[in-house]
Amino acid sequence: MPTWPRAFPKQKPFGCCAAWHLSKTALSLAIYDLMGKITGNGEREFFAHQSTVATYFGVTENSICRCYKHLRNIGLIKALPTKSHYQYVPHDEWAKAHPDACAERPLIHWQEDTDPLVGLVWGISAGKLRLLPNYVAKARQYGTDQEIVAMFTAEIEKAKLGGMFGRSPKACWWRVVRELQRQGREIVEL
Repeated sequence: MPTWPRAFPKQKPFGCCAAWHLSKTALSLAIYDLMGKITGNGEREFFAHQSTVATYFGVTENSICRCYKHLRNIGLIKALPTKSHYQYVPHDEWAKAHPDACAERPLIHWQEDTDPLVGLVWGISAGKLRLLPNYVAKARQYGTDQEIVAMFTAEIEKAKLGGMFGRSPKACWWRVVRELQRQGREIVEL
């Protein structure tokens, strides 16, 4: 049982992508994805007729027309002067032109983007260990990030083999910290 209050992400815990903007219209997302693949992520024009796209997805041509209109209105595709030709706009480029329209990812202290060591440990533990800042500070008193990661990886591998008490990632973490303490050298910051 965790000893800290659980802090789940607020809304929108993932980074933004076209799927977020098109989440309410699955067909628009499918068309946008198809256009991206065919055009090499916008390097070439998209010029398939709406009837061809409708047949591909097994829907009516009117549905495809509405999706094209939706994609044009939000700016993820641009109509070109030639009839039925479109320019695919990658989400990254679109986001630069519409900076306030994207979902923002609120960072919480245990997420992998806040501290490189936290991210590595979180990944090694398969997302099962959320390190608090004081956990990281304690470990860094006695070892470098590379030493901590190497020892934690080895400890997790031993725990996977079984036969030892305290196989949870949290127990492995504290065994690493105690071993670093036992080695008795303290890292002095300049």
